[in-house]
Amino acid sequence: MSKNVHFSFVLLVLAAILAQACAPAAQSSAEMPDLGTLQVGYLASVGYAPYFVAKEKGYFEELGLDVELQRFDSGSKMIAPFSAGQLDVGCGEPGTAMFNAIHQELDIRLVCGFASQAAGFSGVPC
Repeated sequence: MSKNVHFSFVLLVLAAILAQACAPAAQSSAEMPDLGTLQVGYLASVGYAPYFVAKEKGYFEELGLDVELQRFDSGSKMIAPFSAGQLDVGCGEPGTAMFNAIHQELDIRLVCGFASQAAGFSGVPC
């Protein structure tokens, strides 16, 4: 079994959305500001199923969020749309495209790992 650990990155926008969504209602009586349509990138993987469940069940709408999902072949292909302001949130592997974007001082924020894999367990079904 492979002991490789696959780490992903998420933009700060996702953390801000989650922080707002998880904040107790008593703390803030103000409505969430209109963020417009949030462009969210995803990969064709079962790990992104919660995005679709949340959209289908109306969880984003309950929070006042208009979310449009965009499919990508890899996280590195999300970097150009991020830099052009065409993508707000996304996940992907740390790689050359991400490091180049950071080196070029693009406004990209790494927030947290999207998933992890414990040593001795494979993420690939046998």
